[in-house]
Amino acid sequence: MIWRGRPVETIDATTRALIDEIEQHRPALAGDIAHLLIDEHAPSVSPEELVPARSRNGDWTMQLASRWVHSRFNPRQEAVKRYQRLSEQEQGDGFVLVGIGLGYFLNALGATRREPVVAVVFSPDLLRAALSIRPAEWWRSVGPDRIVPAWLPGVIPVVLRDLGITNPIIVPLDAVTAYADEPARRVLDTLHYARERNEVNRNTLRRFGKLWVRNGIRNLAVNGALPGIERLEGVAAELPALVCGAGPTLDALRDTINELATRHVIIAVDTAVSVLQRWGISPHVAVVSDPQYWNSRHLDRVTLKETLLVAEPATHPRSFRLWRGPVLISASLFPLGMFFDTRHGRARKLGAGGSVATSAWDLARLLGARDIALAGVDLAFPDNQTHCADSFFENRLRNHADRLSPAEHGMTRYLQGADPQPVPAAGGGTVMSDRRMAIYRSWFTEQVHRFPEISTVVLSPAGSAITGISLETPIQRIARLPDISDRLDLVAGEIHRHATPIPARPARAPMVHAEAQTVLSDLRAEIVRIMEIATEGIAACSAAAAPDVALLHDLDEIDARLSSAEFRELAGFLANDALAAEIGNRAGDIASVVAQSKRIYQAIADSCGYHVAFIDRLG
Repeated sequence: MIWRGRPVETIDATTRALIDEIEQHRPALAGDIAHLLIDEHAPSVSPEELVPARSRNGDWTMQLASRWVHSRFNPRQEAVKRYQRLSEQEQGDGFVLVGIGLGYFLNALGATRREPVVAVVFSPDLLRAALSIRPAEWWRSVGPDRIVPAWLPGVIPVVLRDLGITNPIIVPLDAVTAYADEPARRVLDTLHYARERNEVNRNTLRRFGKLWVRNGIRNLAVNGALPGIERLEGVAAELPALVCGAGPTLDALRDTINELATRHVIIAVDTAVSVLQRWGISPHVAVVSDPQYWNSRHLDRVTLKETLLVAEPATHPRSFRLWRGPVLISASLFPLGMFFDTRHGRARKLGAGGSVATSAWDLARLLGARDIALAGVDLAFPDNQTHCADSFFENRLRNHADRLSPAEHGMTRYLQGADPQPVPAAGGGTVMSDRRMAIYRSWFTEQVHRFPEISTVVLSPAGSAITGISLETPIQRIARLPDISDRLDLVAGEIHRHATPIPARPARAPMVHAEAQTVLSDLRAEIVRIMEIATEGIAACSAAAAPDVALLHDLDEIDARLSSAEFRELAGFLANDALAAEIGNRAGDIASVVAQSKRIYQAIADSCGYHVAFIDRLG
């Protein structure tokens, strides 16, 4: 038996047979078990510390370092009571068991559970104990959906995302987390950041959802005429890449940037483009995705005609008007953009970790880079600075300052805006950072585990440390990498061969060609169809004098029609907050169910109405 090309002779024959049985029905779970058992870097638990025993009612229980992992009287009943308490106190779309033990909590959930379950294991020895007691049938019907190692916490958010878990209910097994105190803290921190990132995403949607819709529609004529980034795949295969952000430590590269530029494909986030231009550097690619007007100001006075711009479809329209060079469009992360992508044949998205720098890193991976350096991606505030010198952000603070509101006030508000706290620095010691940056660090750590074939380093010791990413100074990197100017010229030519200039168009005529009008008409028709179904649901709920089971059947039919609509996510996009609130509420009697259904239909209809009204204004 081999997993990922590695033999598993270290697994005994009985366990291998058990894994083979599990694999027939649940291959992902079987793969997780096999990988964990053969991981040579996994921590171990001595036989003296791990002692299986029978509880008073005859069920198996276990001691770990003299602590009872489950009740020594009735472990099943203990798990049922815990599940009941959790179900009354918390709402979520999945469970994370921090320590699986012998799986009694999984029994309490039941074989017919709806929510996916991820179990975190702290040692293969603890997993072997569960495998020795639970038969293959238990693993197939009751066992977790996935098992992840606590010693590689970056794997956890990847698996949660794969299972669609955005708000997990966390269930620590106290005896295990007390035994593995430090690994357990890392696991819980990782889960905290994953949940916080999802909350940030919800807040971002709440803040920018309508702006994404407006920008996406306004940009239709432009991005409809531009191809996707799929054509860039592998154009810089095996070449090193330098991702440049506008963090404070970018200033330290001023003396070495020219030598670095002869050794790397350079990818700049929008905030760093003008700084590099002033240094005489033309990045191969610039990345922009922010929908806000003020973010487009980073491109003021940028005149780089050779740099390729990679943009998200909902980028502020002014960014496209300012850009002088060629442009490619990434596939969208949002339902409206996805609708347009299907019409234009775009499929390749860029990773979104909350920062444009995360998208730039993912673009470097798409280009084929396997050795990526991060410059000015500090995820911290070295020397209490937020951006490099002469960036648009810094200049704006200075230009808008006066005697009563100096630039330092704005800087302080930014520094204090998200719970500032010291974190480990890449070169040792600590540096000030905040919650926002913790989310970005977590994203990078996930990628390290998702793509182990890619080496990523940071170039400054003053930025924050990122788990899984090492420090390499510019001097060390220049000494290690050869000058590849000739190959970089070929890459630049290949990038331009695939790129397309922005089509010229009158400033006040966003819809100028028939194809764009056709796509917009198709969009309107889809949204109107969904709005009509939602309106029908509102009418049915309103007309019922005495709600009964027959009405619920009618509403089920309306729900089925909504669920089968090809682009139903379009309608729910702006209604996400309202829908999430209603889904979290458990309606009791029939009247409550009908009232809740009416609120959901109304939220969908309102979202559709906003889309249609904006389309009609443009038409």
